[in-house]
Amino acid sequence: MQLLMVLALLTACAGDEFYDEGYDEEFEDDFAEDSTFDGIWYTETEGIALEIANGTLTEYTVTPLGCGEYAALTIFDSVAYSENDEEIYELAVEGDSLDLYEGPSDDDYLATFEAVDSLPTVCDSVFDGNILRVDPSTESIASLGDLEATLEDWRSRNGVPGLALAIVSGNRLLDTITLGNTATSGGSPIQADTPFLMASVSKTITATAVVIAADRGTFNLDDPIDAYLPFTVDNPLIDGETITIRHLLTHTSGLVDGEAVYNNYSDGDSPIALSAFMQGYFTPGGAYYDEDDNFIDSDPGNEYVYSNVGTSLSGYVVEAATGIPFATYTDQQIFTPLGMTNTSFRLADFPDTSRIALPIASDGTSYGHYGFPTYPDGGLRSSVEDMAAFMGMIMNNGTWNGVEVISAASIEAMLSEQTTAQDGQGLIWYTSEDGSVGHSGGEQGTVTEMYFLPDQQVGVVFMMNSSGSNVDRLSASILELVFQNAEVFAP
Repeated sequence: MQLLMVLALLTACAGDEFYDEGYDEEFEDDFAEDSTFDGIWYTETEGIALEIANGTLTEYTVTPLGCGEYAALTIFDSVAYSENDEEIYELAVEGDSLDLYEGPSDDDYLATFEAVDSLPTVCDSVFDGNILRVDPSTESIASLGDLEATLEDWRSRNGVPGLALAIVSGNRLLDTITLGNTATSGGSPIQADTPFLMASVSKTITATAVVIAADRGTFNLDDPIDAYLPFTVDNPLIDGETITIRHLLTHTSGLVDGEAVYNNYSDGDSPIALSAFMQGYFTPGGAYYDEDDNFIDSDPGNEYVYSNVGTSLSGYVVEAATGIPFATYTDQQIFTPLGMTNTSFRLADFPDTSRIALPIASDGTSYGHYGFPTYPDGGLRSSVEDMAAFMGMIMNNGTWNGVEVISAASIEAMLSEQTTAQDGQGLIWYTSEDGSVGHSGGEQGTVTEMYFLPDQQVGVVFMMNSSGSNVDRLSASILELVFQNAEVFAP
């Protein structure tokens, strides 16, 4: 697990027990007295630098675009604490090396850092001046041709192998832009029908399938999930809780992503069935069960914690309630009606996987085509023209090209804010501060976005078969570029 992920997971569950167990006036002085760890430490493998001085640890991400501060922690007695007093890392120094462990035990080794002269030395050593620091505000876009030229400049200078983008204007697909190749070598040109791994944009398909099932009367979104599952989901940290389908779709169920969610990737489709993983993850004694890792101490509906496994469980509720495998259900209810012929949750459904864009690492190597048992949360593969049809259906109240997939009332409910625990959170779909509605995605070797502006009736979906901090920045800039020029694409 990457260091930033460890930090994010641990701080999300931070408590107050550290100060409660004996804070006194001498405590702050103790921070500054221990200079054991003072210095600049760097691990090239993880792309992380640590600056430690006077009892403070500052963590930096190190990328070709420069160094960025990620977190500031406090060190006491060889342990680094978050601002919420959670024990994040344990540190150990031996000579010119610093070993980092997932605190407070030294059983979970994370990385070894080497002493370096200064932070600027590290940042300058990896900086790549050829990588474009994209600035949408400086670009003048008056046509699709202008947009394509800008995207090609940005793509090539950021080392992204392939990019596909589509714009929906009102009730029609305005156009698609396809750039680059499916692989760094030996691939084929990206086309409008080239499938990409959609990562978490897949969740919008899953949510729509769940709402369709509710629309058809299969269940009610406020029904307890245990009414449809062949096993019981019980949060061992809470007494007498009731988890509903709506809780799963708003990331407020109290069911969270333990390490088993990230440790079961495979080449090709996962050999672990969705049903087997869900039962093994939520049933005491199951192969993937961990009461400390898979749950949080919070009543359903009270706390927002983004949950991949919760989204996947909602897909399995559909499978259990209908008796139809979830991948098949989405094909029957969404893909086939919309003519999405280059879309599936299963790699096995693609007759020629060489047509699929390969997920590519920032160094140009391929991750290959991989899968995971919780595929409803991020395992969809689809083309830009297919996803444009799906987004267009959502933008047009459930109907696209004369085919109604879901009722207008259900679309309105799905996109509306559903919880006080997180501003803008609908049923998976999210409304941003700028009023755009959609979802983002990121996995190993892929970054995706799908958002639309309801008032302007302009939507954009795009995908890139690369990942890394520069690709994340590029993705945000593309979204900003399209929406700040929305009048060019409006119906």
